[in-house]
Amino acid sequence: MGREGQNSVESFESSQAYSAFLTGAMAQREKLRGSIADLGLEISAAKDDLADAYRELKSYEIAQAARDAREKHKQELREREKMDEIGMGMHRRKSGAA
Repeated sequence: MGREGQNSVESFESSQAYSAFLTGAMAQREKLRGSIADLGLEISAAKDDLADAYRELKSYEIAQAARDAREKHKQELREREKMDEIGMGMHRRKSGAA
């Protein structure tokens, strides 16, 4: 803006144009600052939403892990019962044959 300021001194018309230019530039700068502040708020809100979504996802993952663990435990119990039945059958056959 230095060169424009120097030119504005040279003529009244250019000083008026420079004044309008400067006023517009300052208004644009303030508008941009406001936009930056608004975007900062939007970013903050988006981060909060993301954190909420992450917490919700984690709670679902924890619940699913608990369901998976219960199912695995049930499956292990069923397998153990089958193995016990097989072992008892073998023991009975062995005891009956002796």
